[in-house]
Amino acid sequence: MRTSRPHIQNQTLPHLRALQSLRGVAALLVLAFHIAGVQRLHIAPDAEAELALLSGIWDRGYMGVDLFFVISGFVMVYVTRGLNSGSAKSSAYTLKQVGRFLYARMTRIYPLWWVFSGLMALYFWIAYHVPADPYRISGAGEVVPYLAKSFLLIPQHHLPVLSVGWTLIHEMYFYIVFAGILLLPKRALPLALAAWAACIALAFYAGLTSSSQSIAQSFPEVLFSLLSLEFIGGAFVGYLVTRGTTRAAGLCAIAGAILIVVGCLVFTSAEGTLGLWGRVAVFAVPCSLLVYGLTGLETRGHFHMPDWIVQIGNWSYSLYLSHILVLSGIVMILEKLVPVLPKSLGNVVSLGAPGPIDNLVFAAMGGLGCIVFAGLSYKFIERPLLRISRRILKKEMV
Repeated sequence: MRTSRPHIQNQTLPHLRALQSLRGVAALLVLAFHIAGVQRLHIAPDAEAELALLSGIWDRGYMGVDLFFVISGFVMVYVTRGLNSGSAKSSAYTLKQVGRFLYARMTRIYPLWWVFSGLMALYFWIAYHVPADPYRISGAGEVVPYLAKSFLLIPQHHLPVLSVGWTLIHEMYFYIVFAGILLLPKRALPLALAAWAACIALAFYAGLTSSSQSIAQSFPEVLFSLLSLEFIGGAFVGYLVTRGTTRAAGLCAIAGAILIVVGCLVFTSAEGTLGLWGRVAVFAVPCSLLVYGLTGLETRGHFHMPDWIVQIGNWSYSLYLSHILVLSGIVMILEKLVPVLPKSLGNVVSLGAPGPIDNLVFAAMGGLGCIVFAGLSYKFIERPLLRISRRILKKEMV
């Protein structure tokens, strides 16, 4: 008798509110990090009080990326296995099924990425008369290759035209490797993930990967990036949860949250003195524990996230891609407005003005503006693009 093959898309999969909420938290952390970064660019070096206001916890928002990577690993396993779906000995996916999986992931990433990368290039054209950050290209001859690699998410020596795209380069690599794993028997998943992690560790100790920066500048750096360990951690969590293994979920959620706070207190920058290995060591396990704990509690019916953070989670991809552009637009508008405003009002909205008032006002404007824009983007751009891609395949993709 033939063994039935597992289905890439499982219509019985419950929508995990905890997972969407964590996506929202991750996006808000990155937003806070960049709001503080924009303000630091406009503050006088001797303004110690204002610099102190924008340091501390604001500087740790970068770890939202680490949480995103763990979530991505979880999602890949969750959407391709389903809760308690089939035997662990089920056969591998067919090439057609894997192709559909890759189509679903790529159409989830690329269309909206192209929209906001194009808008960012337009912003640079308006601001600098060149469709890219002038500090990332040295001549007109570099513009086309630079933009092509940016739009295709190919690693290069500079950040993509929309800087947050460096994380998507890693995401695409995750998807490709995981697609290869899907061709193995279902029961081989833990072993395949362990082998992947071992290859990364060996490459690190052999000096084949960078230990000082998170941004991969070449295919080998993407291939052996230590950040892949966060994705693998999330995938292991997804494997446990889909098997119904959710013991001590509450304790793990609490431990993960505490360890993340401790990590934010002691790990002061994205690479820090310990390098990229330190960043992964500090945040991979706590983020994995948090994802395991909250999703485990929810699958057992013991946890329910509030609607507002779930909604921000739904908007998280739009928020992540658009917030740099929105913040840049707000800065540009304020620079035009301040000279024509009364001095008292100008000092309130002028970045770099003495005192913390302008910082608080910009944080409020930037945060609210980015969230509102993300909601509009999700409704009028992201969801329509997803519907088109699903219609092309004539089947709903997750």
